[in-house]
Amino acid sequence: MILFIIIITCVLLVLGAHIISNRIVYKKLCQLEENEEISIEAKLNRMKIYAIGMLSTPPSYKILKKYDDLLCKYRKQASINKPWGEFFTIISYGADNEPTVVYDNATLVMYVVSNTKDENGFFTMLVNSDGSPRTYDKNL
Repeated sequence: MILFIIIITCVLLVLGAHIISNRIVYKKLCQLEENEEISIEAKLNRMKIYAIGMLSTPPSYKILKKYDDLLCKYRKQASINKPWGEFFTIISYGADNEPTVVYDNATLVMYVVSNTKDENGFFTMLVNSDGSPRTYDKNL
């Protein structure tokens, strides 16, 4: 009987710690989202720290969803107007099944790069209504 009570107490303590840990992480994620003083790179670094912290206890679906949404949002923001290799610059980063929009650094011609499961993107040139290549305007 005493062993049963000890086991139940331990289970309740573990579940309680799990719930408290999840609430703390969720609150930190919300604070990170609201804080506009921190740079996008710093937010991405914090997300890495939170990811490592979540390994100690199994996170809830709500936390995983919030973490995934914020990580996607910050990756998109961090990649805009960043060089993508030597020849291209990202205009709009596509996560999941969304395409990434880039422009050629030399010609400023815009391309859509498809996202595929095997990480091989296919480039498709964007065109204007008259069929001419669509170019990126750096002044916008």
